[in-house]
Amino acid sequence: MARAALKAAEAKAAASSISLSHTQITAPADGIAGMALFQTATGATNWSMVVLVLIVPFALGFICTVMFVKETAGKSMDQLAAEEERMGNSEKDGNMPSWDEIKAQGHYKRELEPVIGLADFVADPAKNPLETPSGKIEIYAERLAEDAAKLELAEGDVVTPIPVFDPGYLGYGSTTDEFPLYASGFHYKSRTHSSYGGVEELNQACRQQIWINDLDAQERGIGNGDKCSVKSPVGEMLIEAKVTPRIIPGTVGIPQGAWHDADMAGDRIDKGGCINTITPYHPSPLAKGNGVHSLIVQVAKA
Repeated sequence: MARAALKAAEAKAAASSISLSHTQITAPADGIAGMALFQTATGATNWSMVVLVLIVPFALGFICTVMFVKETAGKSMDQLAAEEERMGNSEKDGNMPSWDEIKAQGHYKRELEPVIGLADFVADPAKNPLETPSGKIEIYAERLAEDAAKLELAEGDVVTPIPVFDPGYLGYGSTTDEFPLYASGFHYKSRTHSSYGGVEELNQACRQQIWINDLDAQERGIGNGDKCSVKSPVGEMLIEAKVTPRIIPGTVGIPQGAWHDADMAGDRIDKGGCINTITPYHPSPLAKGNGVHSLIVQVAKA
């Protein structure tokens, strides 16, 4: 394990022009790696590399194991399912199959009764007020008006207490000849934000693709599955094209959460389809969130 860690560190150091050497590697009988000293070109020990490569993976693995054992008392999924059945929860439900039945059929699906939002409030607004200053549904939000008066906003940003149309930063009307398309990020079925973005099986089943309308694709000579270059005022990435009428002309869609893959010491072009690469550092006015729904880009066949 120590030799594998060292080789990984050597490869990373070579890519970043860091001279790497080791003075000693020991592997005790218990399998715990010994000390490896990573040195920069000046001869100083790069302790951050030591911690990153050798210590952090072991620490994270140990913490995850402890947390799992604590939450499950060391029981397997089958043991937990059997315990749940013994408690009679599936019988109380009346429709829930047994754990063995679920495993055999591979999934479980059933129709649910419709849910009415704010049902208690609708039935008796006086008895069940909402968590607003008035206790009612507010068309004009007094709290938002008060907060907006205290905010320091960038030029062009607005926060209003009533619904109004505001194009926002790089919103409607902001395209240019250089960047003629709007781009918007969306949640993808194979990931939870960036979680599971490194699972190769999921990446193969759900490829990272830019959605582009047939008309925009034809204008650019782009076919379904072609590799495309996507440029914005702040960055560039490469991504596969999905040509489809399911997105409006003049707009492209990019699944958010893909892992960044660029040579930041070289051309800085992302090859992982990471939308953050082309997203400006301009937070949304109120929540101060990442503006992956306000982008202007140009798309070309790579």
